[in-house]
Amino acid sequence: MNLRNSLAVFWGGGVSGGYQALLLDEDQGWLLVGGKDHIYLLRPDSLDLPTHTIHWPAAREHVEHCRQAGKSLETDCANFVRLLQPFNKTHVYACGTGAFHPQCTYLHVGHNAEQPLFMLSHTVESGRGKCPFSPREPFTARLTAYNPATVRLIPAAERLSSCGVGRSSCGVGGLASGVSC
Repeated sequence: MNLRNSLAVFWGGGVSGGYQALLLDEDQGWLLVGGKDHIYLLRPDSLDLPTHTIHWPAAREHVEHCRQAGKSLETDCANFVRLLQPFNKTHVYACGTGAFHPQCTYLHVGHNAEQPLFMLSHTVESGRGKCPFSPREPFTARLTAYNPATVRLIPAAERLSSCGVGRSSCGVGGLASGVSC
């Protein structure tokens, strides 16, 4: 497989940048990519196949408030998906910046005979304390006991002590990394 040509199918899809969250499920054979106003479902073994996409924008009033605050529509005032955390075998907990009004929801990822099931829940909850307001803010989040109520942002000083110096992976032991430690 020529990866350069296959990657063009995804990266050339016309949606600009902001890819900050990745979640690979090797058992189910899919890769989730969180971007600006979108979540993408890819098959890592078949990057030349069409991607499945969910459009998940910030609320219009939040985008407008963000713009009025002097922020950039292109780089700030959107829903940048920053957290994709496995919840159970069929659901992923997803959080985005929501144009400086963080929001979280569940993503149903499953399989049927014809194609993958890929749907966003209609229920959206506040992501305050779970996801940063800014698309550029480095963070790590911790989900314990598979309960989204326990997802919380970990401050930089605590993040360094949690990850330990020289530790190669912060995704082990319940840490979901929005930006590596």
